[in-house]
Amino acid sequence: MNDIPQVMDMYQRLLLLRTPSRRNLSLESLHHYFENTFFSGPWRNNEPSSLVYQSSGCRVTGFFGVAPRQKFFGEHPIRVAVSSHFMVEPESRSTLAGLQLIKALYSGPQDLSFTDGAGETGLKVLEGLGGIRASL
Repeated sequence: MNDIPQVMDMYQRLLLLRTPSRRNLSLESLHHYFENTFFSGPWRNNEPSSLVYQSSGCRVTGFFGVAPRQKFFGEHPIRVAVSSHFMVEPESRSTLAGLQLIKALYSGPQDLSFTDGAGETGLKVLEGLGGIRASL
């Protein structure tokens, strides 16, 4: 939860311009969105959880938002990681922070991981690591 202000700052600078419906959110609303969606929502069970990448100075330089969900495959319950807001500071992209965030997500306890809003760069990285693009 202490990482929310840094994550919000990254989101505002790196992704918000691509999300027109959220451009006019107040800082309070944005903080509430991140806290409830990724850190303390009613469905939180701690795993899988959102991921942050920190530089050696403890500055958040990467984030992969994960909303855990319990679903069913037939009659069997499964854990699902719904991911979004995958972002890495431009100056940290050569550190492979993004790759480490994706590997950490894929190594999680979930049975299924998916996103429905990846950009082209994120899709290339995810597909390069074995992800599959599913068309509707």
